[in-house]
Amino acid sequence: MPWYGILAFMDDLLQIASVLMSRCVSPCLSGNGFVVDSQHFFTLDNRHFTFKGSCSYVLLQDVVDGNFTVVLSIDNGKFGSLLLADDKDSLELLADKSLLVNGERSEFPAHQGLLSAWRRYHWANLKSTAGVLVYVDAHTDLIAVTVSGFYHGRTRGLLGTLSYEPADDLIKPDGQFATKETEFGNSWKVGQCKDVTGHSHHDHETVKSSECSDKFTRGSTLSLCFPVLNPAPFREACDHAVEEASSAEAKKAAACAVASAYLYACSEDVPIILPSECAECKLVGGENPVAVGDLFSVKAPQRSADIVVVVEQVTGSAELYKELVGPLVTTLTNELKSKGVTDVHFHLVGFGGDLRWPTHYTSSGELSFNGKSKNLKFTTPAEPLPFDTRENKVRWFKHELQNLRLLLAQKITRDFGTSVHVIGPVDDLKLTGKDNKLVKQVVGFDGNNVFVLADAKKKGGEGNSDLRKVLTHKPDPCLQYPQNTYGTTFVSQNFLEARASGRKQFLQVVSHRLAEALTTELYEDCICFLRDGVHAETRCRVTGRKERERLEAKGQKGVKG
Repeated sequence: MPWYGILAFMDDLLQIASVLMSRCVSPCLSGNGFVVDSQHFFTLDNRHFTFKGSCSYVLLQDVVDGNFTVVLSIDNGKFGSLLLADDKDSLELLADKSLLVNGERSEFPAHQGLLSAWRRYHWANLKSTAGVLVYVDAHTDLIAVTVSGFYHGRTRGLLGTLSYEPADDLIKPDGQFATKETEFGNSWKVGQCKDVTGHSHHDHETVKSSECSDKFTRGSTLSLCFPVLNPAPFREACDHAVEEASSAEAKKAAACAVASAYLYACSEDVPIILPSECAECKLVGGENPVAVGDLFSVKAPQRSADIVVVVEQVTGSAELYKELVGPLVTTLTNELKSKGVTDVHFHLVGFGGDLRWPTHYTSSGELSFNGKSKNLKFTTPAEPLPFDTRENKVRWFKHELQNLRLLLAQKITRDFGTSVHVIGPVDDLKLTGKDNKLVKQVVGFDGNNVFVLADAKKKGGEGNSDLRKVLTHKPDPCLQYPQNTYGTTFVSQNFLEARASGRKQFLQVVSHRLAEALTTELYEDCICFLRDGVHAETRCRVTGRKERERLEAKGQKGVKG
């Protein structure tokens, strides 16, 4: 073995040793259970059984105090819904990833009593502050349930008991032990459904499949976790799933689904990734998929655009959101379509107000935004706490660190080909030597130009470079960010103070500027990689940028674009 191979091997051993030491020193505080393809169950104590139900079943519940119940509904072997409930409220995730709150249609995010629901791009999440968290993969319906160690010995259901002993997992509601998996599964059904009958995989020896050997033997990308989490139950589930699959493609998908569950079970302790054959990047336009790790080059835009609208949910933003952001969705969509960008997707993210962290908002359960959101609320922020001198010094130091982070973020944003635009108040806005009335006409500015209401008539939105030279405002890193990322800073107070006709012009200028940024030609080098070790995504870096030639460069200043 060459010297660098020995060093790599030693690094692996040290990583495993550190994980094992942390497990030996620290008590196990939580349990994790998984469901793959709505039929392969992995209990909190890492026991596997296969159960093909077609009913609603108690997945997990607190049988001592009744703090929570998780119910999985299976419809002909497929994910039907997942319910998280306590004695007062309930959240239910449906098959299409839409949400019910206490039986009524709702949107993400949702908060009801002790229960919360929110979305990420790849996951739908349900949580109870009583100590249970449920993740559902939006693409594969993989279910992951994490329960607090407080419930040691207090849980029952298809995910078993949290006792760290697999032998006692198959306990029925009457307290008796089931001798067969079908008996155990049927005992936890909810409502009037027929019992599942017939033999299970556990009644006969399952043939070892090559698809699973590739995933669960030494040399696999999952193998680093083998000393930490016993892969045997997952290998068993993999062989069961592959045996049931009819085609080569289905067998591959079944093996990869179980491999994903093993990855999630390991993710808190050991950073591993899926085998490369389990994922690929799909490109816009129906081109051939790209394998994980492969490099490729693209030119953008093609026919699609993704726009993320980030809203600070404080009272002062409510009118701006309603009167400008909402109508902008329709205006910008139409303008992009006129430029050949026909596949336009808007996404809404909220932060601030009562939110502890940024969150995605959905429309009909989808991560999309059509200009309106039923559950977006604006609140008055709490008063800032008084700080003493020492705390002010700490805040100053954090501010300096924040500036460094901001510079790094700006570089990453530019490299990824993303332009950031800000609509917000610009304090002490002035145009040196110009009438104050002209200041009120300013819609926004970038690093080179100022854009005024009169630019609404110019589709190209060329702006005025002379005004940019005399524009000043109170320094603000948030307003500077767009200047360094090919974006525009828009002056919100001028919109709010304008009459209806002025607001219409303001909207048109904003739309022109965003469309201009979204249709700038970019040349990018990309790689297909795995997000969180499992979801294939493309990550691109800009290598070239072709700005649209401005009209004044041809001596045509003032001509309509």
